[in-house]
Amino acid sequence: MSEKIFSPPTPENTPCLAADRHRSHWVERFLDGWSVYRKNTIGRIGLTLLGLFALMAAASFIPQWVDPIYHPMTGVDPLISHSTGPSLRHWLGTDYIGRDIFSQLLAGARVAFMVGISSALVSILFGTTIGMVAGYAGRRTDLILMRLADMIMVMPTLLVVLILSALFGQLNIWVIVLMIALFRWPGVARVIRSQTLSLRHRPFIEAARVSGASHMRIIFRH
Repeated sequence: MSEKIFSPPTPENTPCLAADRHRSHWVERFLDGWSVYRKNTIGRIGLTLLGLFALMAAASFIPQWVDPIYHPMTGVDPLISHSTGPSLRHWLGTDYIGRDIFSQLLAGARVAFMVGISSALVSILFGTTIGMVAGYAGRRTDLILMRLADMIMVMPTLLVVLILSALFGQLNIWVIVLMIALFRWPGVARVIRSQTLSLRHRPFIEAARVSGASHMRIIFRH
């Protein structure tokens, strides 16, 4: 019988082995999370709706390529000068000046999808960072950040956005994204803070601290 020869890791293949282990770790975590997520009926419904919005956002560029009259803002049907009902030419009808409502619906879905996804990602970034810093630092830093989160959570987001829009005129879409994110991070920060508090005194954190790891490396790596 032939025996399998074991080749010890060399400096050449050590980075590859580390990268493979890191990749397999993230893949395993994703598969574990997905196995839990797909058992949630509400989660599946939400993912389906999100996919529908993404499909509508991607399809919003098609009508104006087919014919310029389907442009959501500047496209006007020269044969129509008033609002009409659904037809083969205009699936959802037209408005009072002959613009296609279906193309406007797709364009609106694109803007809503972009604002929703962008503001969610930015709020997760803010909330995760602030929550980890508050949970790890503790004491006065934790107190100040959490009281700030409480103040923001009780403020009416929509009312503040409308007031700022009235004061400064029409706002850029990315300004609106940033404003929504600034009002949505406290919920994320509270969840991340509670997780950080449960991990702060674990043995592997103490080992990293004793080995000389910086606070930034402990917060964002461990």
